[in-house]
Amino acid sequence: LEPAVDVGSQTSAVPTYAAPKYAGMQRLVPSNPFMTAAYPRMDEPMAPTEQIPASEVECRKDLKRLGVVYTDLAPIREGQCGIDYPVKVSAIGSIRMQPAATLTCDMAATFAGWARNE
Repeated sequence: LEPAVDVGSQTSAVPTYAAPKYAGMQRLVPSNPFMTAAYPRMDEPMAPTEQIPASEVECRKDLKRLGVVYTDLAPIREGQCGIDYPVKVSAIGSIRMQPAATLTCDMAATFAGWARNE
């Protein structure tokens, strides 16, 4: 059986066009310094060490006054989240924390104040 109508075996319903020529474009050549892609560096340089802000100094004085046993830690930066001046709290007064909690100073002071009043 053969169809009585041409179904596109000899002709096409969609016209064909020649691929456009990009005569004005530069060819992508790795040696061409203007054509290399710039990607963000994965090893971001460390921020210069800065002095701890006065608010953090005052907060640490509050921690000592509240009897918090803590250790200062290096800044934590994981993706978009982080803590600039973290503390690792191992005890609040006679209450030992195991494992020690890594917190912001404000959070540690708030928790210590709550624990003291309970």
